[in-house]
Formats: sequence, structure tokens, C-alpha cells
Amino acid sequence: ASPIVWPDSTAWVASAGADFYFGSHSFASLDVIRDPRADGLWVVPMRVRLASERNDWLQLTISPASRRSFGASLDGAWGMLRLGLERNSRYDFTSRDNLIFTLGLERELSRSE
Repeated sequence: ASPIVWPDSTAWVASAGADFYFGSHSFASLDVIRDPRADGLWVVPMRVRLASERNDWLQLTISPASRRSFGASLDGAWGMLRLGLERNSRYDFTSRDNLIFTLGLERELSRSE
């Protein structure tokens, strides 16, 4: 459960899900989310990530919803480079669709032992 806090009230987003790992870094996941805004919206994000032992990966996500919105994304990482494209309307209560581009660098932080 996650809160959405306004100055005069709080609403709760309920979610449940499961991940299935195969290999060191590859997985498939499924979530069920109910957002109470706009009389409740049910969203079911499903994703598959295929990854190498070096943790280079490609991930596909689809997010069907109970009405209007359908989200999808394709993300990947190779070495330090991260790329992605997402049509994100999973929590959309407007008439606008969002298109998100990701370009970045990722680096693993060293672990202190």
C-alpha cells in the first residue's frame, strides 16, 4: 500500500505482485495495482527482463489498464549506457499521453565490506 497525500486527505494505492527469476539477473514480473483516484483504476504491469551475467539487459513492459490507458516500454542497459522509450499512461487521469525517452549512464557503487 502506498499513500497519496494531499493537504486535507490521504488516499491509498493498493498493489500486489510477484517476480520469477531465471538466471542471475533475468526475470518476469506481474503486478496488480488499484489507484483510487478517478473512481479507481486497475493496472496490470507485466515485464520481462533478459540479462547477461554482466547484467547487460533488455526489458519489455506492457501495462494494460481497466480503462483508457495502456502503457508500454522498452528499456535496455549495456555497460554503463542506459536507453529507454516509454509510453506512460499507467496512472493517467488527463487526456494527455506521455512519451518518455531515457538516455543515461549507470554505474554500480562499490560495496564497503
